[in-house]
Amino acid sequence: MSPVSIRLATIEDADAINSIYNHYVLTSLCTFHLEPVTDEERMEWIKQHSGKYLATVAESNEKVIGWASLSNHRPQPAYDGTVESSVYIHQDFHRRGLGKQLMIDLVQRAKNCGFHTIVAGAEASQEASIRLHEDLGFVQVARFKDVGFKFDTWCDTIFMQLML
Repeated sequence: MSPVSIRLATIEDADAINSIYNHYVLTSLCTFHLEPVTDEERMEWIKQHSGKYLATVAESNEKVIGWASLSNHRPQPAYDGTVESSVYIHQDFHRRGLGKQLMIDLVQRAKNCGFHTIVAGAEASQEASIRLHEDLGFVQVARFKDVGFKFDTWCDTIFMQLML
């Protein structure tokens, strides 16, 4: 794989981000979206992720091959020090350390923004995602049983936390 650069996402990345994400909407339990995200929804999402709640993309050969984000955990002001992370890798680029690169960068950005903690949720069968977060120091803090229903299956969600 060619060298990878990580940068803040822009509106021009909406199609590439959606292409990566919507693959998992249709094929995986790693997201509980049931319908693909539209281009309009993704562009609005990017606008909302252009400040302290941010999104990044990983590029190789001028192609977006992964993305990560920090999102508002809860709307109440008492939660302002907490963010939720997400990371998605293009299906052709798994097992190359790209998720780890994106998450290391995201954790540093969260620290630079002054956040206190990051939470991450993963469907319980998503072992690679859980291992990635554990490798970066995230600790499992909860397991919610049968909280998502997708592909005719009830799914558990594991929540993990990293104190910054």
